[in-house]
Amino acid sequence: MIAMIDIWLIIAAAGLHGCAAQPVRSRPGHMVTNSLGMRLVYVPAGEYMMGNSPEAAAKDLDEAPRHRVQITRGFYMGLTEVTHSQFAVFVEDAAWETQAEREGWAYAWKNGSFRIVHGASFRAAGFPQSDDHPVVCVSWTDANEFCRWLAHREGKRYRLPTEAEWEYACRAGSEATYQWGDRPEDGQGWCNVADLTARNEFAPVASASMLFPWHDAYTFTAPVGRFRPNAFGLYDMHGNVLEFCSDWYDEDYYATSPTVDPQGPEGGTFRILRGGDWSSYRRGCRAAKRYRDKPGIRCSNLGFRVVLEAE
Repeated sequence: MIAMIDIWLIIAAAGLHGCAAQPVRSRPGHMVTNSLGMRLVYVPAGEYMMGNSPEAAAKDLDEAPRHRVQITRGFYMGLTEVTHSQFAVFVEDAAWETQAEREGWAYAWKNGSFRIVHGASFRAAGFPQSDDHPVVCVSWTDANEFCRWLAHREGKRYRLPTEAEWEYACRAGSEATYQWGDRPEDGQGWCNVADLTARNEFAPVASASMLFPWHDAYTFTAPVGRFRPNAFGLYDMHGNVLEFCSDWYDEDYYATSPTVDPQGPEGGTFRILRGGDWSSYRRGCRAAKRYRDKPGIRCSNLGFRVVLEAE
């Protein structure tokens, strides 16, 4: 298993990718590129330890109990979060009006906290963004509609990842707290998070012990793919933006969750988000950390990445 992960990392570092042909005869590390220029890497089937023990979960008891989960079918996952330019193509082609635009507001960072900002949307996040930054201020509904549109455009099965797929892809064979290990101070170069670069923005609400002890050069979002990839070749699985998953949230779901290809509860009030973001402190970026919010929420720290089902 470790040897295979080493091979995937070598392939990812070499920048090899496939074309937009049907993803048949999928193999570890194989990449495809779609008509939007999105690169997706094949994540093979396997199993992993999901969540945390009650002791390790501490205040986040919805991460427990830790349990082994099997992913029985490999899938392709976007190397990066969906970018501003990729989402803009969808909005133009589908004539889609995001929830923030329809309702005239989104949550954005202002005066030291996230607040309702009238006029905020993916076009105006409250801080500078270029085409290669992750799209933000989109809702779960917007993200899901993007996947539906992309599936129709490409003639393939695109969707949001399940929570189980997301954590499996994030861990990439590791049981550590983060993809680089268990010590948050060792993560420099791996992610865009609340660190010393953002000290002035977060100082009113964050102590030094909460911040990551380095400078990542970004206070808000960073261009996708600027930091180290994990062993599957995936970038920004910690930090940059929180990523929507397909699942509904249930605080006690881990206690009764299927251990084979779990899809989440049948219904609920909140959708799952994973990975932490540019404003996340040390505990907020752990591989096991679970976030949830209403499907209509949109904020300048929320985005998504896509899964393409292998055939």
